[in-house]
Amino acid sequence: MDSSVQEVLELLKSHANEDYAIRMKAYMKGHFDFFGVQAPQRKKLIKSFVQSHKKSEFHEIKNMVSQLWIYPMRDGQYVAMELLAGHLKKLEKVDLSFIESLISTKSWWDTVDWVAGHALGKYFMKFPEMRLNTIEKWMQTKDIWLKRSAIIHQLFYKEKTDHDLLAELILEQKNSKDYFINKASGWALRRYSKTNPQWVESFIEEHNVELSKLTSKEGMKWIEKIDNL
Repeated sequence: MDSSVQEVLELLKSHANEDYAIRMKAYMKGHFDFFGVQAPQRKKLIKSFVQSHKKSEFHEIKNMVSQLWIYPMRDGQYVAMELLAGHLKKLEKVDLSFIESLISTKSWWDTVDWVAGHALGKYFMKFPEMRLNTIEKWMQTKDIWLKRSAIIHQLFYKEKTDHDLLAELILEQKNSKDYFINKASGWALRRYSKTNPQWVESFIEEHNVELSKLTSKEGMKWIEKIDNL
């Protein structure tokens, strides 16, 4: 393991809080163990680590991120995301497999949603020619996290959102009984409704019978909030 990675993990470990760690594990449905360092404190503790690698080569960053991603404590993945965030402009076409591995390894909403919205979203923006074939392949897998990532990768696209693609992906999963898929569809619609509420409302109205109640409810949240002001 990289020495600086080892040091930052030891630093977090030295600030472990057992009570908070237990609560965090319960919040994550028992899937992961934690040191129990709350987010504001964690950000302060790792700030110098992240800053010290601002000018590191991207292959070095990916190596450290990969080491942190397989670390047993969930805190390792959180450090990895903080580290990677400052280097997403350096993504190259060959890095799709790297992004996919982050989505498919130790998968849960707390990491998948960040990777999908930030890393994958920026990747497809930079290499649009890679998008459709990748999404088509992911939507045909049994991996719900790859499907969820495909649905929500445009979260931060705003006016650049391809709403035809968004509609296609949501309707493709209209018969899904999976909570994380239906929630993702609703979330993607809700986020886009801040840019194009008319389109989202029309889409939900047109397909309300087909969409899950969760998807429709989530998708209309912001619109209904505005309507009630």
